[in-house]
Amino acid sequence: FRRVLFRSWVRLIQKLRAGNYDLVLDMEGLLRSAIMARVSGCKLRIGPCDGREGSRFFYTNMTEKVEPNTHAVVRNWAFARLLGAKSFPLPGLIKPEAEIINDVDVLLSGYQKPFWVLAPGARWTTKRWPVGHFAEIGNRLVKRYGGSIIVVCAPGEKELTDALAKQLGTSCLGLGGKTGLALLTGLLSVADLVVANDSGPLHLACALGRPVASPFLCTKIALTGPYGQLERAVAAPVACQGSLVRKCPTNQECMPALTPELFWNIIEKSLIGKPPWKVLNG
Repeated sequence: FRRVLFRSWVRLIQKLRAGNYDLVLDMEGLLRSAIMARVSGCKLRIGPCDGREGSRFFYTNMTEKVEPNTHAVVRNWAFARLLGAKSFPLPGLIKPEAEIINDVDVLLSGYQKPFWVLAPGARWTTKRWPVGHFAEIGNRLVKRYGGSIIVVCAPGEKELTDALAKQLGTSCLGLGGKTGLALLTGLLSVADLVVANDSGPLHLACALGRPVASPFLCTKIALTGPYGQLERAVAAPVACQGSLVRKCPTNQECMPALTPELFWNIIEKSLIGKPPWKVLNG
């Protein structure tokens, strides 16, 4: 085992050095990521000001200080500011390429607007709102406004989308595990609403300037909520909300506590009128 580990580490170092990088950004701020930055051979290595586990000793430069409870987008934007950016990011800065939009138009040509994108996946199981809850929200959206549901997720979470698509019926286009990053970006860009856990699709939708709605269970809205749309994130009404645990000691009591009814009522208040909705500065 040790030999295999050593050989893997040697191959990783060789691969990193072969890149001949001019700049390395360590946005994780942990010892392992800082060591990888160092062994890359790059002379300019930037890390976060609050890097942990001694990682700061491996950087040549660090970002400006931020408050402990600063949102992750603002915290990461400190790297951009160090490199010359002046303002903070606004919704809609990311734009899909025209070719991708054409692909999306073809893919959705047989489906009716509005488009509701549901993303039930998340890397942590403690961040995954139940599939049945997503299904109820999707059915309510179609019943209230009409349109079609598009279900997306990462390749390893296809069982979630299959289960969700089964509960949603004919108004659903199940694309679980079938979209690369470019196509996912295109799909999110035409969504009238993106309902997602604290996950990549949620934050990508915010960067695209699309309206979102998000259930928050074990993570904190103030730290990783939908940037620019924090009022559209709904925290589970339990004492341990935002505990940041990957293995829940309370048998995930937040899941039934954050009901579809509660989620729907709060979100409906933040989306005025009929779709298509807009976000501030969008």
